[in-house]
Amino acid sequence: MKLPAGGTYLSRIVINHERGAHSGLEQPTVLLATPVSDRQGRALGVVVINVGLNGTFALLAADLPKEFQLFPANGQGDFLIYPDRSKTFGFDRGRRVLVQDEFAATRDLVDGKADQVLIEAKEGRYVEAPMVAAVIGRRVQTASDESALILGLAQPLAAVLDRADKLGAATLQIVIGFCLACVLLAVPLARAVTRPINSMSVAVQRFADQHRAEGLPLERRVEIGVLACSFNRMQDQIRQQLAELRQSRRGLEHLALMFIDLDKFKPINDSLGHAVGDLLLEEIAGRVRKAIRDSDTAARIGGDEFVAARRAIQQSEDAMTVAEKVRLAILEPFAVGDRSVAVSASIGIALYPDDGADMLELSQHADEAMYRAKQQRRDTVAFYQAAVEASPTT
Repeated sequence: MKLPAGGTYLSRIVINHERGAHSGLEQPTVLLATPVSDRQGRALGVVVINVGLNGTFALLAADLPKEFQLFPANGQGDFLIYPDRSKTFGFDRGRRVLVQDEFAATRDLVDGKADQVLIEAKEGRYVEAPMVAAVIGRRVQTASDESALILGLAQPLAAVLDRADKLGAATLQIVIGFCLACVLLAVPLARAVTRPINSMSVAVQRFADQHRAEGLPLERRVEIGVLACSFNRMQDQIRQQLAELRQSRRGLEHLALMFIDLDKFKPINDSLGHAVGDLLLEEIAGRVRKAIRDSDTAARIGGDEFVAARRAIQQSEDAMTVAEKVRLAILEPFAVGDRSVAVSASIGIALYPDDGADMLELSQHADEAMYRAKQQRRDTVAFYQAAVEASPTT
């Protein structure tokens, strides 16, 4: 009576014990009820219908193969259909038989923690004939004393495995047939594809050995032909670059290596403190880098020693010009608080390849030239001179 107009009530699924003209006595049944209301919405009465479920249960199982078993249950897990009919509707007979006792994994369905489970039953009465079962749970959407309904469908495990074996055998046959067909097609196809590739390999090897490539498949219009044309262009470019490299070697440019040592920097460092000394060294390193080109190299190699390398030196005067620029940049006074500090540098220059055939020899000669600059008068630039450096007077 509390239902709104048009509302429907569904009872629990029970065994009908009503006597009278009803033909569903002692059969599974469910009650459907709906209120009857006047135009003002006031309830005048209730229409109640007994619906027998034998036909519904029979319809559920009608199209199933005979080896399948159906296990419907109510929301509490009581079996409504079971191979042993004495175990159905156990709540009505005083001895409940529950789906969660038969299949432990369905307990989550009964508790509302899961919507479906897949079970492999091989214990208890299923030891000799294991079953595979799929069980789902659905909440009742209408007003009802029945919270949910559970439906399980089981099949013998042997039948499932037999079908899987048949499917696997059929799949294997298809795969084997497909592989054989692929092998038969692959042999001529591989020959057709690898022939131009082999031609490319031979041509590349010939180019590596003789600096010329012949027999390239240039006439093909697919990817191999495009690759062959690209290789042909690359061959021309490499030849041109080799010619340019040989030309540049014939007119090899000089390199000037400059060793730079600060004059009497230790007294300045001791008097002003190491922190100020470090700042001065950083500032000097920056001035050295600014005095040379971006393509040249400069680095600090010791406490108060620096090195710079100038490429593309055509004559010694070019190296002297750069060294003087570096010396004057260092000589520019530094502002330290309210004081002005001046630092000078002695610079030694060695030229490649005149003064050394490798970096070790060139470095030694640049270092010797720098010490000669210090011995002369400091704050100056000196070139390496083999005869002078070898003299015992120095």
